[in-house]
Amino acid sequence: MQTLEIELMIFLKAAGSGALLLFCYDILRGVRRGLEDRIHTVRIGDLLFGIGSGFYLFFRIYTYNLGVLRGYIFLGVLLGMVIYHYTLGGPVLFCVSFLIKRLKFSVLWVKIFICKCISASGIMGFVKNGKNKKDKKKGKGSGSAR
Repeated sequence: MQTLEIELMIFLKAAGSGALLLFCYDILRGVRRGLEDRIHTVRIGDLLFGIGSGFYLFFRIYTYNLGVLRGYIFLGVLLGMVIYHYTLGGPVLFCVSFLIKRLKFSVLWVKIFICKCISASGIMGFVKNGKNKKDKKKGKGSGSAR
C-alpha cells in the first residue's frame, strides 16, 4: 500500500507543477497584454518559456521519480493545468494585465513630470519661452534680423 501512496503523491506534485507552469504563463500573457508587445517579442518569449518549462518539468520528473517517465505524471501535469485554468486563470490574468497597465500609466506620468521639471528649470539647454540661453545673454530674440 505504501507504493500506491507514493505514486499518488507523485501525481499530485505533477498536478501542482502543471498549475505552476500555467500560472507563470498567465503572468507572461498579462505582461504582454499590458505592454502590447510586437509579434517577434511574443514569439521569442514563447520560445524561451517553452524551453524553460521543458527544463523545469525534466527537473521535477527527475526529482519526483528518479527520472522514470510514467504516463500518470503527464496526466497529472495536464490535469493541474486544466484545474488552474478553470479556477484561477481568468482572475490572475486580469489582475496582472491591470497592474501592468496601471504601472505603465504611472511611469508615463512620472516621465511627464520629470520632463516638465527639467524644462522649467532650464537644465540641459532646453528652450524656454522661445529664447535659448545664448540669446538671453545677448539681449536678442530667437531670430536674428539684418
